[in-house]
Amino acid sequence: MDLIRLGHFELQPAERTLTRDGQALELGARAFDLLLVLIEHRGRLATKATLLERVWPRLVVDENNLPAQVASLRRVLGAGAIRTVPGFGYRLELPVFLPGSTPAALAQPMPEAPRLAVPRSFWPRHIGALIGRDRELVELEAMLESANLVTVVGSAGVGKTRLAQELLSRWAEKSAAAAWVSLQPIDDAQRVPSAIALALGLALPENIDGFVALRQALEQVPVLLALDGAEHLQAELAAALVELVTHTAGVRVLLTSQAPLGISGEVVYRLPVLAVPDALSPRDEAQRYAAVELFTRRASAAD
Repeated sequence: MDLIRLGHFELQPAERTLTRDGQALELGARAFDLLLVLIEHRGRLATKATLLERVWPRLVVDENNLPAQVASLRRVLGAGAIRTVPGFGYRLELPVFLPGSTPAALAQPMPEAPRLAVPRSFWPRHIGALIGRDRELVELEAMLESANLVTVVGSAGVGKTRLAQELLSRWAEKSAAAAWVSLQPIDDAQRVPSAIALALGLALPENIDGFVALRQALEQVPVLLALDGAEHLQAELAAALVELVTHTAGVRVLLTSQAPLGISGEVVYRLPVLAVPDALSPRDEAQRYAAVELFTRRASAAD
């Protein structure tokens, strides 16, 4: 292959050289091979399995070798040159110009990711304050910052839905787009893309698979999708959600379910029940428990 322009860098695969402004840059053999595979997958996710197979052919190596080589590339290309898709792999973020591309195109800035305007009516309405979940809220917010697919798991009635509502509301205040989709009334996973599109105000074409159309529509859109009550659709949803988060640049999925999906890349958060006081606890002490406070509020609202 002839000269490849990679952002402001120039790469000669045959000579195994990488330069910028005519200056040769040092790059190890494995890092160079890794860069070639990322260029081959430009605009798409390069999975960990693919990278391990291509960079270390016929060798059994520890998966931890990958982050070390990615770090080497980032030191040379810049911190934002390679995006980590937690649990799945890596994506090259620099523009790639193969032989035959117009050199003038290098001067063009990368387009800004499109943004969606989500009608507020699609966000869940709050029913009272969130009680006793401050720690869980902080932990889940941190998970969503670093993971693309987070599943809140717990028994029925433990508070998964209310916690997800609060997370979505907070995310929507600081992010471009967020949408709530209740999966409980949906009995066929093929109806899920339409429900997500409705929540986002999108119109999907009817002549292709719904999840494929959704991936195409959200390819460069930063958005949080909160899918509530997934336990009855797990088998059908698992593969589709993996495809959605790995083939889009900014889609994050927050799932609530009574059981995890059990797929690679999924981060599971097990939500415990609210703590309750001992039966012999004094009244003043018992009232400090979140479970008692929640019960008192619900009872007062009912009567």
